[in-house]
Amino acid sequence: MFSIGIPSGLALFVKMIFINIISLGIATLGPVYIAASNIMFIISAIILTIGGGFSSVTTVKISYLNAKKDFPSTLRFSLISLTFGTLITFILVAIFCLYASFIISLYTKDTFVIDIAVSITIFLFFFQLFDSIHSILSGILRGFHETKIVFYVPILGYWFVGIPLGFTLGLTDFITERMGITGFWYGLVLGLFTNCITLSMILNLKFKRKLKSNG
Repeated sequence: MFSIGIPSGLALFVKMIFINIISLGIATLGPVYIAASNIMFIISAIILTIGGGFSSVTTVKISYLNAKKDFPSTLRFSLISLTFGTLITFILVAIFCLYASFIISLYTKDTFVIDIAVSITIFLFFFQLFDSIHSILSGILRGFHETKIVFYVPILGYWFVGIPLGFTLGLTDFITERMGITGFWYGLVLGLFTNCITLSMILNLKFKRKLKSNG
């Protein structure tokens, strides 16, 4: 229980620290910018319940199938969970993007905040998509009891890619002209993208080894 619960909890802690540090950076731009970002984070948290649900179910099912040494079913269920979880998230975020102004206006009537939030809608789209994929991939790996990987990979993506890149793009002209809030959201998205790519590569190696041992 502790071998699964503690690394999973620490992985969530790492993510929360990541988002809070990025939020502190955005706050230096002014109150309207952090207000816009906070609205997007709230909406993101609501949509992520789908990915989180798929992640939890996947962990339990993969763990069960792995214990039975039913590799074909393990692979099949992993693909189904990842496909449907991502598809449902895609549909929900696409709907949000279509009605972004209206949905954001439910949280604030400040037109400046609404305009800023709408301007980063495309970033929320990819942030949410990658967050869902990351969550489900983590669930699959937890099913294989690879809990330490689920903790260590986010440290790479969030703290060594997302935070440095977000602050560099958002507050400096080191790479390009200062991008402000857009730069910070680039950091958020690319941090999660790094996690997805890394976890996908690890999972691919895991399945190849399973395939070889079952062949």
